[in-house]
Amino acid sequence: MHLWLHTLSLGHEKHPQMQNFSYDHLYRFTYDMLTKIGCPESDAKIATEVLLSADLRGVDSHGVARLSGYVRLWEKGRINATPNVRVTYETPSTAVVDGDSGLGLVVAPFAMKVAIEKAKNVGTGWVSVKNSNHYGIAGYHAMMALEHDMIGISLTNASPLVSPTFSKERLLGTNPISVAIPAKEEPAFVADMATTTAANGKLEILQRKGLDTPTGWVQDKEGNPTTSANGVKDGGALLPLGGDREHGSHKGYALGAIVGGSFLSDLEDFETPIFFLGNLQSPFYFLFTKVAPYFSYSILVIRHVICMVGVWTIASSPTSFLSRAWAMGESMEM
Repeated sequence: MHLWLHTLSLGHEKHPQMQNFSYDHLYRFTYDMLTKIGCPESDAKIATEVLLSADLRGVDSHGVARLSGYVRLWEKGRINATPNVRVTYETPSTAVVDGDSGLGLVVAPFAMKVAIEKAKNVGTGWVSVKNSNHYGIAGYHAMMALEHDMIGISLTNASPLVSPTFSKERLLGTNPISVAIPAKEEPAFVADMATTTAANGKLEILQRKGLDTPTGWVQDKEGNPTTSANGVKDGGALLPLGGDREHGSHKGYALGAIVGGSFLSDLEDFETPIFFLGNLQSPFYFLFTKVAPYFSYSILVIRHVICMVGVWTIASSPTSFLSRAWAMGESMEM
């Protein structure tokens, strides 16, 4: 088994060379790197499997290419290599997991295993996670349910790199959604997508290749369309799925807002038994087989979050041809 990865020849950053690495080579490299920063062997094994699963599925923006970013976060003290991942609250069908600032690659499988056990016992399992980090491809965690003939759902917020439709400011993350559904003897249905036109990792790939982006991926800091792969680095933003209003970006904006705004860390002290907020990189993982009648979730939190999404969007800087940005659900006459 071999994987193709882009590597850069020295001194020629705009002329990448393709090199072939075996799965075993990349596995050992990744595993060794994670243990070097202090990860226990069991955690390094899980994290390595999650990363390489992305490369095997052709999602090279979320595979081994992410490893250097995790190391940088560890160097800055934002990742705890030896976290005490634990359940802090639970009911028969729900739970809250504190990731203790651990690798999302480790915290996420832990949370999904909790959800799976609850689904086995009562028919549904819903788990939220706080104090975690980037967790690789959402699809890996949703697909864990398939081994148990269950439906898996995984979604997470992310760092604020995305501007809502008609806004200049970055208020949302790429906020991926993944759903995995078993199909008996047929291949399972697996959807795994960002709620933006493209994930930030796609820009990094284009930067390494010295290429521009397609139209509709990025806007500059003034809210104008750009095809620069460095547009986000230069103060611009990623665009919601659809790119612009004429191509349905308001729908991508709505999907991203449902998953959660990256500014929602401001609500961290809001009291609720089911904690869907957390810090700026707080993955949420859900798994269910059927909806149990006693699943409960604080409607106060839902209302508070939706209110904040609207307030922050309206207060954000609009693109040049509007007097202000618009919140989802407002009547808009143009």
